[in-house]
Amino acid sequence: MDIDQFAKRIQKYLEKVPLIILGSGATIPYGLPSMQDLSDFILSNINSEDKEWISFKAKLRGGIDLETALNQVNLSQDLIKQIIFNTWKLINNKDKKCFRTILEHTNGIQLLLSRLLHSHPKEVVIVTTNYDRAVEYCADKIGAFIITGFWGTYIGNFKFPYSPFKGNEKTIELIKVHGSIDWFMNEEDIPFVLNSHLDEIPEDWIPLIVTPGYYKYQETHKDPYRTLISRSDEQINKAFCYLCIGYGFNDDHIQPKLLQEIKNGKPIVVVTKKLTGNGEAIIKENAKKFIVIEEGTDLSKSMISSSELGNDEVEYNLWELTNFVKIWLGI
Repeated sequence: MDIDQFAKRIQKYLEKVPLIILGSGATIPYGLPSMQDLSDFILSNINSEDKEWISFKAKLRGGIDLETALNQVNLSQDLIKQIIFNTWKLINNKDKKCFRTILEHTNGIQLLLSRLLHSHPKEVVIVTTNYDRAVEYCADKIGAFIITGFWGTYIGNFKFPYSPFKGNEKTIELIKVHGSIDWFMNEEDIPFVLNSHLDEIPEDWIPLIVTPGYYKYQETHKDPYRTLISRSDEQINKAFCYLCIGYGFNDDHIQPKLLQEIKNGKPIVVVTKKLTGNGEAIIKENAKKFIVIEEGTDLSKSMISSSELGNDEVEYNLWELTNFVKIWLGI
């Protein structure tokens, strides 16, 4: 495959500013945990003789992924709460290291946002299932205003609609459909954001993060999730094209609207270390215009799958985000 021809195809697909979908694979390079890391942490830190928990542990140790295993058991509210708190603990600790990494080094997300916000309309929309704050840190580094739905500097409230700001500000609308490690529900069931690096969860407050499993379908009928998922659908519908980074195509809140749009011919570009078999099938069976970029047979190569250019391995590490941004935007 001719790399110049390939670059031109990417530029054609992403000619207008794409809606960006970030999955957990996008922030693993900055020290955030994978789903397997989370699964291992939960197993190591929760002990129970509950029959459903024993069944759940057996499923994980048998090779079933975390979300599938959680969908196959009916855990008590106490165990669900323990999973939420342990998820928060793991990601919160890793997020602090992520902050230092982003503070001290330029990275792919920062480069991507900086370039996209360089010219009119200076607006980017990101939809993510991640709980971490990598995007928020990158936004601060490049001087961009970020909209999450919460307002306040250190203790912020959730308010909708999002922004009263108009004009030439560099703006990132970040739609975190599964919550964030700095979002909490207080004892009066009011959602707050606490913009600081906490070591512990405030007493009688609950992290606003939706963990995998059937529980997430119960929680996402409530705010702030209900409003954010609705906003996600609205923005996916409005977008001209899509750039998915480290996203595994396994979320029922994002996918229905996304699949509808790519079936209608909107182009999609996927950049990931390795796309799951399910994700590959979803793209190839639904998208009319797609490019998938994955790790090749070694770290210096990439596997390319394209609806128009076919499949090939190229001698470039394009699945690493910084390199992809450079070839796409001609840096």
